[in-house]
Amino acid sequence: IPSRFKHSIEIIEDKAIEPSVITCVFQLNGVYGQTIAEGLPKYILVPSDRNGKVAEWIPMTVAAIKLELDQPSLGSQVMLSSVIDLLLVWSIRFWLNKETLNHKSWISALQNPAISKALFLMHSDPTEEWTVDILARETNQTKSKFSKNLIELFGTNPINYLKKCRMN
Repeated sequence: IPSRFKHSIEIIEDKAIEPSVITCVFQLNGVYGQTIAEGLPKYILVPSDRNGKVAEWIPMTVAAIKLELDQPSLGSQVMLSSVIDLLLVWSIRFWLNKETLNHKSWISALQNPAISKALFLMHSDPTEEWTVDILARETNQTKSKFSKNLIELFGTNPINYLKKCRMN
């Protein structure tokens, strides 16, 4: 996740009680931010299990954020930005493992290994002269199957997607 996206976290600690809710708000701006946000729900709930155990990445991530906030030093802003980005990615990963996606978005597309590979190729080198034929070959699909899969999962054809990539 590009770190130019605005994000913040507030840790409220009361020594008398154990915190039970942690809330993070991520503001995804710009073209890529809008694309990311379109595939996500309004909120992602990461509940504890029936025994009160939380996902192992939550305390570790919150502890790293708290450390940087409590003891800021050289590079703290970079560390905070990176750890908060990590928190977002882990939250999305958690959500993906729990949800069945029935809408067209980049997240739906990433769940298909062939389309995911094609998106990776296009984003890695958007100046390359990608064609449907080349992308289909790279993903071991026929041109028609590749195009159909991308349209079904992402809502656009490969060439229009690549044009959008290049403009950004």
